Order: sequence, then C-alpha cells, then structure tokens
Amino acid sequence: MRRAPLLLVVLLGACSDDPSKPFALAPCELADATTPALPGAPVFTLAELELALEDAATRLVTALPESEQRTDLETALAGLASAPASWDTSCRLYLVGDAALVRLDQRDHPYSLPDRAALRMTLQVARAALEAS
Repeated sequence: MRRAPLLLVVLLGACSDDPSKPFALAPCELADATTPALPGAPVFTLAELELALEDAATRLVTALPESEQRTDLETALAGLASAPASWDTSCRLYLVGDAALVRLDQRDHPYSLPDRAALRMTLQVARAALEAS
C-alpha cells in the first residue's frame, strides 16, 4: 500500500503545467508559437492534420541534433502514434515542431533551407487548421 502514493507522485512529476509540453496537464495553447497561420489555408480534418504533422515532425527529428527539442519531438510523435486522435495532441505536436524549426533556423545551414521552407508551410497550414477548430 505504501507504493501507491509514491507511484502517484512519480506519475504527477512527469506531467507539467506548461501547455507546450507533450504531457502537460493544461489544455494546449498556440499563443507562444512563432509560426503564423497561413491565410486562406484549407481546413483539414483531424486525421489529415495528424498525418501532415507526423510527416513534418519525423523530418525535423532526423534534422535536429541530440537536444531537449529532439527528445520532446520524439516523445510527442510516440504519443501521437499511441493516442486516439485529438486536437490537443495535434496542438502539442505543432508547438514542439515549431520550437524545433526555430532551432533549425538558428543553425541556418544552407542545405536545409528547402526542407525548412516545406516544414514551415506545413506548420502554417496546421496552425490554420488548429485555429479553425
């Protein structure tokens, strides 16, 4: 019986109130994201949005060096794969992808410019879909 409170403390310690974290307790918010919505973007279904975000996140994971953003992105991808479809999960994946893209922009390798442009457009369309939901 003594293990139950300890397990609860460990599980709650893994959660965060930061809405940009993959396992946050608070609902996801787009306020801190840097990638704006693409004006006039078509609205996608949740399934379409998750496919686009999963593809973008997978590309970002391979481009990022070992870092907290890469770990967060991998965790969010795993959560997306195992969780039922949800706008909140898609929002979190968008936020982690947005932060990772900012990091790639800071590295500014010329060979990654086409990939960064494609990823940015995917995130812009995703944000428009999230804001419309």
